[in-house]
Amino acid sequence: MTRPRPTCRAQLAGLLVLQLGGCSAATTGPHGPTVTGTESPETTTATTPPTTTHPDSSASSITLDDAEHDMSTLHLSIDERVIVVELNDSSTAHDLASHLPLQLTFADFNGVEKIATLPAPLTMDGVPDGAAPEPNDLGYYAPSQSLVLYYGDVGYWNGIVRLGHLDEADMAFLQHQPDGFEATITAP
Repeated sequence: MTRPRPTCRAQLAGLLVLQLGGCSAATTGPHGPTVTGTESPETTTATTPPTTTHPDSSASSITLDDAEHDMSTLHLSIDERVIVVELNDSSTAHDLASHLPLQLTFADFNGVEKIATLPAPLTMDGVPDGAAPEPNDLGYYAPSQSLVLYYGDVGYWNGIVRLGHLDEADMAFLQHQPDGFEATITAP
């Protein structure tokens, strides 16, 4: 039995909750800096659906309505190479899709993963408190607001959400990228 996909209204509600939470304090966690919400809900309002513009300013923006279409994969592009990532059906994976396109800078962390800080937190609604991602997984680490490409075993950590999976050869390519490599993440 398949789970119904969240509607645009449900996705917007999740983003509104995230936006109302804000963030301003940071500590260190297993995946680098940890962001905690401290902004007062009375100081934040949302009147229009959030949009994200493509790194190429001539491209149009994407809204939640666009993200509601079938989004079972995303493209991660580095230079001329395009890597297909299969997404799972979690609310966090759907929320990531609603923020595309993204231009992120990745760095190696502990010789087992590549991490990049997202510009906004993703929803954790309806997902387990933590996970033990497998090598070749795409994940999200909520405490530091990081998108994570796992190429080694990290074990179980609270705050990790598995978002999808990459081909082993593609992950080997990513593993050998230097600190500070840039990737563009788009809908197919």
